[in-house]
Amino acid sequence: MTTFWNKTELERLQDFRVILVARRRQAVQSVFELREANKETDSAYGYKAGPEFRAIQDQIEAVDRAIEDEARIESSTQTLKRPAGFNQPIEYPKSGIV
Repeated sequence: MTTFWNKTELERLQDFRVILVARRRQAVQSVFELREANKETDSAYGYKAGPEFRAIQDQIEAVDRAIEDEARIESSTQTLKRPAGFNQPIEYPKSGIV
């Protein structure tokens, strides 16, 4: 079984992206559910959800850039040596969100 602790940085970022995309889809779904429940046809709910949607989308785009960076790092680690002091694996806390 693959756990968070057994994954590469790239795999962790890809998993994080999946979470953010799900959150974005949920935000969009909520707008349509509110409109339908209130029998509204205007876009007032969309305006209210806009800032949250934008924040989530900005996060997704930042993660996309980080994924590209990690992919570049992974592909170059076989040809580049790490600088002194960077030879140790990254340790993550065993509990809580960082």
